[in-house]
Amino acid sequence: MHDIEIKETLCYSDLKFDNVGGKSLSSLYKNLLFWTIIIVVMVLLFNLFSKPRQTASEKNYSEFISAVENNRVQEVEALGRPRND
Repeated sequence: MHDIEIKETLCYSDLKFDNVGGKSLSSLYKNLLFWTIIIVVMVLLFNLFSKPRQTASEKNYSEFISAVENNRVQEVEALGRPRND
């Protein structure tokens, strides 16, 4: 009887993922599941890295000076035409 238990244990170590939840999965469903997971991961990674870091906002001069004085300005980009004096 002890030999039978050992043989059954050895048989269980050779299991493959063909039987999930008591139902046999065909290779088509396995491939569909695999590619679905790959696509979902790729979409999540794209969304993670494509979000803008910060948005630029336009401020009037007094709001800008107040923000500079309170150390809330990290970077400034000035747009406009160069002056011809």
